[in-house]
Amino acid sequence: MTYETAKKLKNAGYPQGYPIKCPCGNCEGDLDGYCGHGKEDAVYYPSLPELTEMCGFIHTGMDSFKLELMPLGAGWRASANKAVCYTENDSIKTTDFHLTPEEAVANLWLKLNK
Repeated sequence: MTYETAKKLKNAGYPQGYPIKCPCGNCEGDLDGYCGHGKEDAVYYPSLPELTEMCGFIHTGMDSFKLELMPLGAGWRASANKAVCYTENDSIKTTDFHLTPEEAVANLWLKLNK
């Protein structure tokens, strides 16, 4: 997952876990600012199981959640029926392909939690 996506998750209210990492990627945990970044810049990089759980897929059933590797190495795409996440009854999909499954599900979480 990119720092930019992890920062979007944080700004959108995704719970921050531990360890947190700074944008330069050289330090994590309790940041003391020696790299020039402060705690406000630090973000948590959730795992794929954490992301799917936060979307509600583990508790409500995975039947309407799809994570797929696109043909010819185009990337990953995540999609879900919005009803699973207790919103409206239409589908939402990530329209872009992402390099990792974590990035795809993180972007799906961001769309579901607008």
